[in-house]
Amino acid sequence: MVSSNIIIIPLPSFHDSRVKIKNNDITLIKYFENLQKVKKITNTETEQVTSKWSKQTNENHNYKRKINVGDNSPEAITSKQFRSFINKLTNTNIENLKKQIIDFKLEYINIYIKIIWDMSQRSLEYQNAYLIIIENFNYKIIKDEIVKLWLDYYDNKFWYPSENLLKDDYDDFCDFTKWKTRAINSIYMWIKLEKKEIIYDVVDSITENIINNIIELFKINPNGSLLIDALCEQLVITIKDRKPQENELNKINSIDQSKLRPSTKFKFLDIKDILDKY
Repeated sequence: MVSSNIIIIPLPSFHDSRVKIKNNDITLIKYFENLQKVKKITNTETEQVTSKWSKQTNENHNYKRKINVGDNSPEAITSKQFRSFINKLTNTNIENLKKQIIDFKLEYINIYIKIIWDMSQRSLEYQNAYLIIIENFNYKIIKDEIVKLWLDYYDNKFWYPSENLLKDDYDDFCDFTKWKTRAINSIYMWIKLEKKEIIYDVVDSITENIINNIIELFKINPNGSLLIDALCEQLVITIKDRKPQENELNKINSIDQSKLRPSTKFKFLDIKDILDKY
């Protein structure tokens, strides 16, 4: 249910449902107005506009920017310095280190957010520390960058792995495991960002998309699959945070669980245990 003080910005070149803006946030509205002014936006150009900040080029959605050895550009130097700073962070030294935020120029905020996001996908343990760093930057600028991050995450369906990760190959399975860790940690971070009111209703959107993906996959594999198991693991996290809508519950309950393979059946038992508590 979308609250009355949340508006959806009408953007013909974008999926309106992707971004919800609370209390007529002027900064975010201006951000989208600027996107509207881009000359002759085609579908291809729109994709470039919404994801130009990201260097995501490989199929398993790796957000880490590649810096060439010997690259002495201001961006490369800043990236190395900030990554070094982030690597020193722990949950115990965060209060002392966060004072160093003033040493980093806001003009490179997109670099900082990319690095923080990459690290938060790798380490669930330090997400709270990363969140404190985010909050110590300029609030309005951060909200803009987080929205860009969400658009990239949503458009690339990061909760859903690329096909090459689902092959019966040991190396691909290792990559699949890495993707699953990143996907799960991403959801935990979105939940934290939403609770801090830096972005809104993203967990609802993720939940809805995951449920729809699971339903479609069951039409192909009625007994379950490795991919369905992975999506169920993510769904368990989102529904712990909030109860699914009635239509989403109906979709889950419509699945015939009598013939599920053991691993998928256990995932659905986890889902049922959570839903029974509501």
